[in-house]
Amino acid sequence: MTAGRKTELIHTSDETRVSQAPGSCGDNLDEVRLAGVTAPDFVAVHNDALMAHGLLPVCTVPVEKKGESAAPGSETDAADSDAGVDPDKQDESVPVWNPYEALSPPPQVKTLEGGTVVTTHADGRQDFQYPDGSGFSRLADGTEITRLRDGTELTKYPDGSSAVKNPDGSESRTLKDGTYQTKTADRITTTWHADGTVVKEYPDSSSVTWNKDGSVTMRHDGVETTQNPDGTFVHRVDEGGEVTEYHELPNGDLIIKPTIEADGQTFEGEEVKLKLTVKEDGTKEWKSEDGTIEFCRKPDGTIIQVMHTEDGDDTVAVRPDGSSEHTMPDGMKVTRYRDGTVEIDDPNDKEIASQRCTADGKLEVVKRDGTREVTKPDGSVEITKPDGTTETKHISVTLPDGTVAPVGGTPPEIRLANGQTMQFTTDLQGNTVAIDSSGKQIPVTMDEWSQRKYDDYEQSRVFMRAAAPPPQALKIFSADHPFNTGRV
Repeated sequence: MTAGRKTELIHTSDETRVSQAPGSCGDNLDEVRLAGVTAPDFVAVHNDALMAHGLLPVCTVPVEKKGESAAPGSETDAADSDAGVDPDKQDESVPVWNPYEALSPPPQVKTLEGGTVVTTHADGRQDFQYPDGSGFSRLADGTEITRLRDGTELTKYPDGSSAVKNPDGSESRTLKDGTYQTKTADRITTTWHADGTVVKEYPDSSSVTWNKDGSVTMRHDGVETTQNPDGTFVHRVDEGGEVTEYHELPNGDLIIKPTIEADGQTFEGEEVKLKLTVKEDGTKEWKSEDGTIEFCRKPDGTIIQVMHTEDGDDTVAVRPDGSSEHTMPDGMKVTRYRDGTVEIDDPNDKEIASQRCTADGKLEVVKRDGTREVTKPDGSVEITKPDGTTETKHISVTLPDGTVAPVGGTPPEIRLANGQTMQFTTDLQGNTVAIDSSGKQIPVTMDEWSQRKYDDYEQSRVFMRAAAPPPQALKIFSADHPFNTGRV
C-alpha cells in the first residue's frame, strides 16, 4: 500500500465497513459491509482463520501502536487521522480479508408449500429437506444424493455409477462397467467383476478369488493357494525371490517345484515328489522318494519339517500356539515364542548354556557354572552367582576427563550425572565415540567387562531380530489354513 492511498476500517455496534481507495487492493473495491461483525472480530478472528485455511488476505490495514499517531503536519495526517495510519510505520500492518477472494454469498433458503425446505448454495448445489425427515441433494457436477428416513444414503454419479451407504455402516457400489462391490460393517469387501470373477477381501489383507475357469485362489499370510476344478491344489510360497510351488494331487501326494527369481530371470530347480502316509493316530506324513525331505502334521496341529543332510538333520517344528523350534545339524536350538522372545541353546558353547532375548529387550544368559546374568536396556546387569549372592553392575564408558558414565537405551546413549545425554556409537575406524549436542565426536573408552557385555547384548538383539522365522511352506500344512477351516 502506497502513501496517499487511503484504507479505512470503520465499525459500529452492528457492522464493519472496509473502504479502500481505487488501486490499493483492486480498483473495483469500494465498500463492503459485514453485518454484525465488529472490527476486532474481523481482524483477529475472521482474518486469522482465513489465513490458516489458505484463503489469501491480499489487502492490509496499517495498525497504529498504542499511544502513537501520525506526525502532526504531515501530508497524510489529515486524510488518515480517522484510520490512524502512520506513513512511517507502513510495515506494521495486518492483513485484511479481501472479500472478492474469500467471501461468497450466503445460501438462499426457501420453504415451499407443504414444508419442504430448499437451500441453494453459491456453488450451484441444492438441498431439499422433506417434512418426513428424508432429503435430496443435487450437486453442481450432476451428482444426486437421496437420503432416506432410516439413514440410508443413495448416490448416483454423472458417469452412471452409483453407491449405497446403509445405517449399519455397510456399503455397496455399482461402477459404470458393470462391476458391483459390497463392503460389510466389519470391512469385508466383495467385488463382482463384469467378466464373472468374484473377489472377497478381508481386513487382514487376505483374500479369496473365484476365477472364471472355476478355480478358487486364496491369499493368506504370505501363501497363495489355488484349488483347481479337478480337486487338486497348488500352493505358491515366495520367500525373498525364491518361489516354491507345492502341487497337491487328489490322493494327497505333493510335487515340489522350486524356482529362483534373480536379475529378471527365473531359474527352475529339480522337482521333488512327496508321498502321503496317514498313520493310525491321524498323523499325516509326506516323504520324498529319496528320503531327504519330510513333512509331518500331528493330530494336535504341530507341523514338523525335517531336512536330512550329510551333516545331520535340520528340523523345524511349529506348534499350534504359534511358537516354533529350529534344531540345526550341529545341535544348536533356536526357539521363538509368539510374543517375540527368542531362546538359544548351543551345546557347542563351553561357557554359555543358554540365552534368552525377551520381547521387552532383556538378555538373560545362563552360564555353564550356574551364573545367571540379566542385561536390561538401561545398561544395568543383574548377576546371580551359583551360591545365590547377587550384585548389579552397569555397562559404562570413561570420558576424556576421567568421568565414568553408564551406557544404555535404544539407540544406546551415554547418560551424564547432570541429566544430559550423548549418542554412543562406533566411528568408521571402529573406535567407540560419544557425540555431543553440537555433533562433535568425543573418544571414550570401555573396560573389558563393559565391552564384552555391551557386545553380547547388541549381538543378541541383532540375532533376535534376524533369526529366521519358520519356513512359509509349513503354513500350507497347518490345520488352521483357510482351505482346511472351511473359510472358502
